[in-house]
Amino acid sequence: MQRDGRRVHTPSFVIMVLPASTQRMGITITRRVAGAVGRNRVKRLVREVFRRNRALFPDESEFVLVARAGADRLDYETLRRELLGARNALQRAARGPTRPIDPERASR
Repeated sequence: MQRDGRRVHTPSFVIMVLPASTQRMGITITRRVAGAVGRNRVKRLVREVFRRNRALFPDESEFVLVARAGADRLDYETLRRELLGARNALQRAARGPTRPIDPERASR
């Protein structure tokens, strides 16, 4: 994901996208963003937005949302609007790399 995925930046997240056979999502939040309670709240919020708004995310892609500072202050509607604004960029990123992947690098 780190090497071959494409990144989409939003105010509160860096979203890594990789074409895949199914639609899956992961969430990464460090202690620099918030304490345990805040991190768990952000994870619950992101999961709920993902569950209720699957159309915001391209089909057949895997996503990892990496929280930035301030993500712990988001509410449901703000996060939904942020992801709605990134929808076109997510669609472009899910189409795959703009350049062919080097076979030497892919085998590592």
